[in-house]
Amino acid sequence: MNAKKANTKRVYFLEKGLDLNNEKEYESGMKYFKQETFDNIQYYLQKQKELGMCTSKVIFQTKGPTLSIMVRNNVEITKKEQMRVFDRLARSRAFSSLEEAFATVLDSSEGAGLGIVILVLMMKKIGLSEDCFSIDSEDGETVASITIPFSEVHLENLETLTQTIVKEIETLPQFPTISSISSV
Repeated sequence: MNAKKANTKRVYFLEKGLDLNNEKEYESGMKYFKQETFDNIQYYLQKQKELGMCTSKVIFQTKGPTLSIMVRNNVEITKKEQMRVFDRLARSRAFSSLEEAFATVLDSSEGAGLGIVILVLMMKKIGLSEDCFSIDSEDGETVASITIPFSEVHLENLETLTQTIVKEIETLPQFPTISSISSV
């Protein structure tokens, strides 16, 4: 989702004729970014497709007792965006629960930064630090990765985390039942 949001921001700035790396233009563009893109998200998703902006790969890789999960976005993260991610990581250290995070909106210009907070809280629950997460540029792409050294994972916490995830999934709305399918 973060990759799509980053790509939506690039399309929005491109259409507004604004430079992501110019501080004043960035502030100006972010003023209405969330509202304008949310109200017309299908348009921005289509434009991303037309411009070839996409999450190019999701890679799961094991090396010995370590699992790495990488998401590659074919658009490069800016230094400002990277600093915002690091700021959110630093702020997330203060939270011990998702309720605390919801009570403290981190940044409403793009989103509350709750995705990063949730990631950090989940990693804490299984005994990992935020150092297991990284986001950087590589060959003109943005690469977000989580490295999980199994030797540091607390299995009892993993069971609790799994139950929490399953419980959350069960609360998602169900797809409607299709009573009949007509052939064409």
